[in-house]
Amino acid sequence: MIVRAAQREFELLSAVDHPGILKALDMHEHELGPALVYARDRSEIRLDHFLDERGGRLGLYDRLDLLRDIAETIAYAHGRHFAHRALSPRSVLVARPGDDEQRFKIYNWQTGSRESASGTSAGTIRGTSHVGELVDTETAPYLAPESGTVADADPQLLVVFSLGAIAYHVLTGQPPAPSLAALVERLERDGALEVSAVLDGAGEALSELVRIATFANATERFSSVSEFLEYLTLVEEELTAPDEKPDDEEEIDPLAARPGDIVGGYMIVKRLGGSTAVALLAEDEAGQQRVLKIATDPDRNQRIRDEAAVLARLRDRTVIASHGEPISVACRDGLVLTDADKGTLAQRLHRDGRLSLGTLERFGGDLLSAVSYLEQVGVLPQPFALVDLRGRPRQPRRRGAARRLGYCSDVRRRSRDRSPLTRLLR
Repeated sequence: MIVRAAQREFELLSAVDHPGILKALDMHEHELGPALVYARDRSEIRLDHFLDERGGRLGLYDRLDLLRDIAETIAYAHGRHFAHRALSPRSVLVARPGDDEQRFKIYNWQTGSRESASGTSAGTIRGTSHVGELVDTETAPYLAPESGTVADADPQLLVVFSLGAIAYHVLTGQPPAPSLAALVERLERDGALEVSAVLDGAGEALSELVRIATFANATERFSSVSEFLEYLTLVEEELTAPDEKPDDEEEIDPLAARPGDIVGGYMIVKRLGGSTAVALLAEDEAGQQRVLKIATDPDRNQRIRDEAAVLARLRDRTVIASHGEPISVACRDGLVLTDADKGTLAQRLHRDGRLSLGTLERFGGDLLSAVSYLEQVGVLPQPFALVDLRGRPRQPRRRGAARRLGYCSDVRRRSRDRSPLTRLLR
């Protein structure tokens, strides 16, 4: 079992390249058992230790930012068809704790799974049916009650519960229960974890975030991590007060921007996600919605500038277009993109299930048209996932308009450097 768990984790992580996921570099056989080799930062500590040492000094917004960072990484993983299934503070590392460059990395994927993007068995990694035997007693109180009893439990609903349990710990300063048995007893009594029972003055939205995520009945939880993130935005909106906003003269860090903040002349509506670049839904002065894609650090500015140069000459209904000139905020360069406002194809498939033949035919035609157009203008489209395809209405917009696909994945110039240039959410 241990050997298979190590192999499963290595297979899941060896092809992943995301700053929020600890990358497995190699796997070796050792006299004590299989050993995975990771790229590590000497400053890293586990999240449970971080909360013990620094939790009392964290402000409420710091705690919400922490939850968002973890949830966005999990949403990225789900968009690539793999799931953790046993998330807890002991599965999260905090790099450079307390620093301006503090980051979170998820590891311990030995219970994870991956579905094939094609729906076939090729590329599929089945999750273990022995979750309880691969986690320690400190991890168990963060697991959904069905994780050890339902063999084919929905991986998204498992992780939604774990996110809610982690949120409970982050917000209240204490684990959701001392043991799995105590957690089950609490859920049988209350139906879900209740932050308001421990945290004085917890707002309704904050209480609802944890409650809905941790319902004992899996069908009553948020249906996906993306929905958890959307509700987290509502929590931030409830907590945002005018006197807490920075002065107009102060330039806001786009990575810390909240709904209502002004970034590059645009009012932020909500954060959409991202890793090497952050994507923010925003409104311009005329009330038109746009997406700001801003480099997460100045080292990635050149990539954004290269992307802007390519997008400036792409004009086709199947490609998410740039709008106006690039922006620069807090030493980070950014793009302004037209908004495809109906989420990604991956989110729609999880929400609505199997698509009709007519919809599949329309979306397939859009995808082929996008690839054909990019080839015609000398841009090399890159491999993409369902999270790179976003829904958009036919133009002009009207009630009941059929949804179209917009392509927003990496493309490359046909040039010597062949550098990747565009992705809306990466």
